[in-house]
Order: sequence, then C-alpha cells, then structure tokens
Amino acid sequence: MKQMKNIFALIGVITVAYLLLTSNGQIAGIDSKLTEAVTQIESSIGFSHQEANSESSGLVDAVVTRSSDGDTFHASVNGRNETIRILLIDTPEDQKPGTPVEPFSREAAAYAARVMPAGAHIKLQLGKAPDQRDHYGRLLAYVYEPDGTLYENDVVRRGLARIAYVYKPNTDHLTQLEQSQSYAESHHLKIWSIPGYVTSRGYNPSK
Repeated sequence: MKQMKNIFALIGVITVAYLLLTSNGQIAGIDSKLTEAVTQIESSIGFSHQEANSESSGLVDAVVTRSSDGDTFHASVNGRNETIRILLIDTPEDQKPGTPVEPFSREAAAYAARVMPAGAHIKLQLGKAPDQRDHYGRLLAYVYEPDGTLYENDVVRRGLARIAYVYKPNTDHLTQLEQSQSYAESHHLKIWSIPGYVTSRGYNPSK
C-alpha cells in the first residue's frame, strides 16, 4: 500500500512538472528537468525502483546464515531462521547417515556455498499455498542468487542437480529447467557423465 501511494505521488509530480514546463514554453531540456524532479521526490519519500520491482514480483528478501548441501541451506527470512528446501531440484547426497557419499555431492555443496555464502543477500520465491513447507517443516522456495540468477536453473544446467519432486502448484520455471537439464544431459556434464547414475528416483552410487 505504501509503495502504491509513492507511485501515485510520482505520477502527480511528473504531471505537474510537465504542465508547468510546457506552459512556460520550456520544452527543451524537459527530460532532464523531469528526471531531476522525479529523483528529488523519490529521495524525499524513500522510494526506489528496486523496492517496487521486488514487491511487485512477489520475491522475499533473505540472508544466508549457513550452507548445507546443494539443495538445502539456512537463511534469515523476515527475522526468522529458516531451513530452505530448494524447489524442483535434487542434488547428490553427502550428509545422510549410513549412506555412501554420492558422486558430485561435494561439488554441488561447494558450488552452493560459493554462490550463496553465509551473509549473502538473496531473494526467495516462496512455494504456493498450501504447499509452502515440506513434511520436515522446511520452507519451500525458488532461490535467486545475489546477481539475480535462478539458482535451480544454474545448477541443473551445470549438471550438479536433477529435476525432482515436481508437484503442483509448485511447478513454476519447470519448462526452463527441463531445457537446462536436456542441455546438461546431452553434454554429459557432471552427474550425467556416469551412465545409469541418474534415475527417476534419485542417484545410483553403485554406478
């Protein structure tokens, strides 16, 4: 609501500025004058285009507190420490008790820690109700790296993750991920370099 009021205020300022300038015959340089006026009003009301874009896109700000593996990490979200389970992907396992370290699991975990280290500011696209948490209580989300890259697409295209756990309504970005997975598989990248390793139910370490 606050951002909408700010937007209406900006529209009002632009309209008034335009009328004043045109009525005085000051068409030349109107763009720079309007830009200056808009900048001043933005500063006075604390408005930023980045804030508006973030709000309209439905993304939530978060800060990484601790990395875990390639598809799970911890972050501060709205003042709460949450365990985030990244939607639509599955990376090889290296922390499950009683199971062997799966090939490329450490590479996936290391990459996640590199692009989203502790303290990194990221954005989350939360899962859709009623499926916003999994049965472990972890918050489900699509994750955008600090530079704006969709993390899921990044790791799938690099061959560090497979598409998995595809359940409606949380199927946003699925087409994009399928294209990236096809690319990784056809180029035999990482997990796809071992024949038979990737299965529809997970990974087969014996391969």
